[in-house]
Amino acid sequence: MCSVQTHILSQLKYFDVHVLVLAVHVLVLAVHILVLSIHVHVLAAILVTVLTLATVLPLSAVLALATVLPLSAILALATVLPLSAVLALATVLPLAAILALVLVHAGVLVLTVMVLVLAIVLAVLALALTLTLAVLIMVLVRVLVHVLVVTVAVILVGVAIVVVLILCRVRLAFAWLRPTRRWWWKEK
Repeated sequence: MCSVQTHILSQLKYFDVHVLVLAVHVLVLAVHILVLSIHVHVLAAILVTVLTLATVLPLSAVLALATVLPLSAILALATVLPLSAVLALATVLPLAAILALVLVHAGVLVLTVMVLVLAIVLAVLALALTLTLAVLIMVLVRVLVHVLVVTVAVILVGVAIVVVLILCRVRLAFAWLRPTRRWWWKEK
């Protein structure tokens, strides 16, 4: 009976050691996953920065040129925004492929799928943001052009009215419409 108890106690010691080793392995795996998730977050921040630059730089160029160029040139420049969407897609997908390759080699298949889905979602969002900004720019340019035309027309009409009132005050306006007595009597 005593030998059975010592045998069970000796096996429990080995069991405790195995559980401790397994706990250390799980802890190391958790640290690896944490480091990998930090790398994924850093890469996601890089992707967001690249997407933002790929969208904002053409937008700022179009807005800067919109103050100088006519409407037809602005409409021609609106093609820059879809090109920036293509640039964003061309930037996101290779970076996602590189990250997926790293994650596959790390043996984390779930994170690989998540990163690929995130990259596709970011690319679609970049495309949607670019198209939305293009439509917004066109609407703003059209509204600003209409406001500018109306403002210039109102200013010109106001200046014309002021000039006519000043000339009427000086009795020079409409003088060529008033017949003089000599001219009136020559006709009759």
